Amino acid sequence: MLKPQKNKWLYVLFGIVFIILLFPKFPEQPLENRAISVGEGYDVKIQGEINLKEITKNIYDFSPEGVRSDSYTNEGSTIGKAQQEEEAVTDKKILNGLQRIFIVGEDQAKLGIHYIIQTLYRNSDRNDGGNMVICKNSARSVLEKKLIENKSPSDFVENMIKDSHNYNFFSSDYSLNRIYNEMESEGRTTVLPYITTYEEGIKTIGVACFKGDKLNLILDMAEARNLNMLSENKSKGIFAIKDHSGKAVEFDAVVKKKVKCSREKDKYKFIISLDVKGDIVSNNLQLDMISNKNAMNAFEKAMEDNIKKDCEGFVEKMQKEYSEDLLGLGYYAAARYGRRSGVDWDDIICNSTIEIKVKVKVDKQGRGSF
Repeated sequence: MLKPQKNKWLYVLFGIVFIILLFPKFPEQPLENRAISVGEGYDVKIQGEINLKEITKNIYDFSPEGVRSDSYTNEGSTIGKAQQEEEAVTDKKILNGLQRIFIVGEDQAKLGIHYIIQTLYRNSDRNDGGNMVICKNSARSVLEKKLIENKSPSDFVENMIKDSHNYNFFSSDYSLNRIYNEMESEGRTTVLPYITTYEEGIKTIGVACFKGDKLNLILDMAEARNLNMLSENKSKGIFAIKDHSGKAVEFDAVVKKKVKCSREKDKYKFIISLDVKGDIVSNNLQLDMISNKNAMNAFEKAMEDNIKKDCEGFVEKMQKEYSEDLLGLGYYAAARYGRRSGVDWDDIICNSTIEIKVKVKVDKQGRGSF
């Protein structure tokens, strides 16, 4: 009689044999007959009253000579029909599910991205963790951009977006998952990186702000810093205090954000508290900060005043000029006082009191000055 331990392994062996016999062996294909999709772009091509959808795919193509980055474009009356044309432009079997970046051209973004998000999110062979950006030029122009050493434009844009988290207070997450949740949540505003192509390559030049699912506003990098700082949590960036001669103290910091919301009758009040903590990375302006506590306190107070002034200026511009809740404050109000009330959060936030509080703390000063 078999012992219980041996009997268990016998069952495992029978199970493995059963699985092998049950599932057919799929035909193998050489690697040279396959390609990997690492990025997709979405544009619109207007022909009279017809809006044709253009989908550009960036792929890694394998051949005996090595791996190279390539791209191709399909078009159709819908995204689905454009995707159906895939086999007509390539003799490769495309492996999906590894897309690192999704790029939407500005013209398409102005028409709306909800259909694109829904299509990608429902499609199980697309990577819902891939980041999305908006392009000033067409998405096709980005994915067809020839970079040094034949580097994939998708890899370049993905790394650029990830690195931006360390500067200018960008988020670390612009994935399809986040965008889908934002568009389905009351009081939230979708903000995505805004990129462009130029002669030497590709760069981030600001942020694209949406109203609903349609592109509504473009902000340059200076305003993007303030928006990101006020809307993201644990964002990173560098602050600086300069004098007229160009000497400066640069402060590499992490900004933690907290929002408090209150209401008196129909009037809302928001307090955005920014806890700014970081290290001095360069200093040729106030050389006595290491040994002089008063000088350090003065620097922290001056930095608090500078940050508060910039943020208050942005909030005022948001309320009076942009007339849109770019900070997603309506999300906090709806969470506390009830969702689906039918109110216009843009209108409410632009007529609310928004107070900014800033606390700066220098953690380290490096090895000192020479």
